[in-house]
Amino acid sequence: MKQILLLFILSSVIACHNKEYPDLINKQLKYSDKDYDKKHFQDFSVYEDVTTKDNKTPKAKIVAKKQYPWEISISQKRAEQTMHQIEKSITAVTDGASDYNKAPSSSIYFSSLVDNFYTKEQLSQYEKTESITSQRSILDYIKATVKTYDLTNEKNEKVQLNQNELGLNIGGFEEKNEKLLERIAFSTMGMGNLEYLTLKGYVNIEIEIPVEYGKVEITNQNIGDKISIGGQKIQILEFDANVIHYKLSDNNSKKISIYIDNCNGNYGRVEIPENVYNKFRNNQGLDYNSFLKKYKEFDLDKIENTNQGDYVSILKSDDCQLEKVFFYCPVNSKLVKKTIRVPVNIQIK
Repeated sequence: MKQILLLFILSSVIACHNKEYPDLINKQLKYSDKDYDKKHFQDFSVYEDVTTKDNKTPKAKIVAKKQYPWEISISQKRAEQTMHQIEKSITAVTDGASDYNKAPSSSIYFSSLVDNFYTKEQLSQYEKTESITSQRSILDYIKATVKTYDLTNEKNEKVQLNQNELGLNIGGFEEKNEKLLERIAFSTMGMGNLEYLTLKGYVNIEIEIPVEYGKVEITNQNIGDKISIGGQKIQILEFDANVIHYKLSDNNSKKISIYIDNCNGNYGRVEIPENVYNKFRNNQGLDYNSFLKKYKEFDLDKIENTNQGDYVSILKSDDCQLEKVFFYCPVNSKLVKKTIRVPVNIQIK
């Protein structure tokens, strides 16, 4: 009997030795609009996101027929054909609302038409409904980044884009040369306080089309583990109920994507510096007033002015319990990548 008890104790110790932090507090978070009018309440809500879980979140429903993102793949030749089509047809335009209202704009769309190689069944569906409700295609996974640019508006102001990563917009068809082409566009995310009626210059855009993906599967047995994917090191800090916490060793990496198995993708993400995360986790269970007393101790008053090092990401699902989470990214050696210079000459009249 003693031997059995000893074995049980040892196995428990081995199972838990990688966990660095206390268990998350089980709590349903509900706030009113008035709460956010309180001093530093936004920070307090982040603190509660970091330190709580919700065991009452429903269990995930098993989806029998599904296609994982990394199963969307094409040949190198097909990717190169798509890149050529983008390069050949891409143009800079304004957003539709500004064009329609003849109003100043603060965004640019880089629009292109590509052949998505639809099947006979999909083309037949388009002929009947003028839409295609097929599963996702490789177009959904193309990424575009601004490398360099020089843009001037009608007031001779140099335009500065808010960020280099471009949004992806897919939709709309055009029949051309007896082919059904699909429109794909990359959009900027704002220009600070500037707007334009006329915009001239150029933008150099780096476009990446993935051909093959690598992936890593994570469960609650991986708490404390350090994994590597696509040259990015990730440490799993927490995996419980409806949340997962992980640390990236290089926060500048944007190539890692996340897929939560058997969930519909409805989850929130919070990123905070590792040193703030450590202080939150070691001071769990504070109410709002107690949190305010520790506000400066948490270094939240100077968080924007210091180099905080590594960041921790907190993912929390409102729809289901987490069972499997996948980190995946394109295999760099198989990426089709090219930088394309797009002339910009937009006039809103």
